[in-house]
Amino acid sequence: MLCASHSNRIGPFAGRGYRSVRADAGRSQGDDVQGFSVAPVSEGPLTEVPAAGLRRIRLWGFLVAVGGFLFGFDTGVISGALLFIRSDFHMNSFEQGSVVSVLVLGAMAGALMAGRLADRYGRRQALRLEGLVFLVGTAVAAFAPGYGVLLAGRLVLGLAVGAASATVPIYLSEISPKGIRGRMLSLNQLMITIGILA
Repeated sequence: MLCASHSNRIGPFAGRGYRSVRADAGRSQGDDVQGFSVAPVSEGPLTEVPAAGLRRIRLWGFLVAVGGFLFGFDTGVISGALLFIRSDFHMNSFEQGSVVSVLVLGAMAGALMAGRLADRYGRRQALRLEGLVFLVGTAVAAFAPGYGVLLAGRLVLGLAVGAASATVPIYLSEISPKGIRGRMLSLNQLMITIGILA
């Protein structure tokens, strides 16, 4: 996170919790982007983070990585479910393909919207909203009486999947000290894979 001393906002760091820093006159130009410092606030070793703080970061990281699991699960679950619901809903090949692919269409829209929402309202608020959208989409798809409602539920799930793919990795990287950041982001990828295989 960038340190605060100036009220201007730049690029993707324009959201809540991000403020820019004007470059000090004595700093080399290599640390500046358009006159703003890009030097990290803290470069200390991982040992500077208290053990209780690391446990809390890991716990939150795991809970947030559940978004990755949902991403994978909602992407992969339809292949097994389609074997049963295609006969119940009397779906032809086009309708089966639509139920599978509409999630990707929703994911595109969700990913495009999520970044701006997270910048404007904060990562945590965006993650809460994504959780709610996952819940609504799952309920609609699970209790769908027919093809149209199932399609709508999968579209809503796609919005959540796309939003999670855009915000979960960013939030994990922001809350993690650099010594465990790679592991936290790998955890998200692992959860996506577990979700697909579940």
